[in-house]
Amino acid sequence: MSLLLSFAERVAISFGDVRYPFAECEVALSNNDRSGPLKFEVRAHDISAGFEIGFTATDAIYVQTSGPACRIRTPRHDLPMAEYFADDAPQIDFGDGSFLIYSHLYVPPKELDLAPVMDTAIVPWNWTGTNPRIESQGPERRPDSIQYRVIQELKKGDYDIIFDDDGTGEFADVIAIKIRETTVDVLMCHCKYAGTDAGAARLDDLYEVAGQSLKSVQFCHKPKRFLRNMMNREKRRLERGEPTRFDRGTIGALRRLYASWNQYRFEYKVWIVQPGISKKAASQPILQLLGLVEKALIDHRRIPLTVIVRD
Repeated sequence: MSLLLSFAERVAISFGDVRYPFAECEVALSNNDRSGPLKFEVRAHDISAGFEIGFTATDAIYVQTSGPACRIRTPRHDLPMAEYFADDAPQIDFGDGSFLIYSHLYVPPKELDLAPVMDTAIVPWNWTGTNPRIESQGPERRPDSIQYRVIQELKKGDYDIIFDDDGTGEFADVIAIKIRETTVDVLMCHCKYAGTDAGAARLDDLYEVAGQSLKSVQFCHKPKRFLRNMMNREKRRLERGEPTRFDRGTIGALRRLYASWNQYRFEYKVWIVQPGISKKAASQPILQLLGLVEKALIDHRRIPLTVIVRD
């Protein structure tokens, strides 16, 4: 979606009479079914619009199927969202490394090495006191959530900024920043709850967090925009009367980094945090999917992946 990447800060999505800045919205698959029509949603906070992709012999057709009338407003256009998708389609990624743009399916060559994620990249934690089915700490800083536990672990380190980016339009659930003499280390943590009562992870639980991990690196080559987005999200959260997103650091520290961003080299790391996965009992399809994510991150900008699991 090239236009959104170019003008993200001047793009708005409307749901009926309600309008949100694009930075507060996201596009996500409605489900991970292996058969049937491709369905996805455009979301902003507690509102969403559903879409379905249909195919002819030569084209893809985007139809809104649910929710209030969804439109996109840019400096150049004011269009129904379905009409916009017909001109600038979202990319649909599949678990085998293939992806779909419009009606074109791109399949990786069979000789591509998608070996399971290396054992050293999988790190088990003791999750005593954490509910594996509670992902977000929320504004109240819920102590039994996965996100809260991640933040507490990060606080044991020397990060200058620990930022709760959770919510629609997020880059990550948690962003941690360490400012060094000539470099800035950025860690993006993506958390996912377990979708079963037993607290065990399924492959379906990982599709979304895998996609988020790949999507989060889209602005790694534009650190100024990355930092500006963090400042804007903090501003909008405070305007809603909610607590700060900072668990360490201040908006002042972030502004100072933003003002001098071009004096540093930015280096990134990604964590996937899923306490429902057992390192000892992870299924081959789960390991294969994580291996695909690891390879994609390394190939994109040599960004290392760590997967935090349980014993």
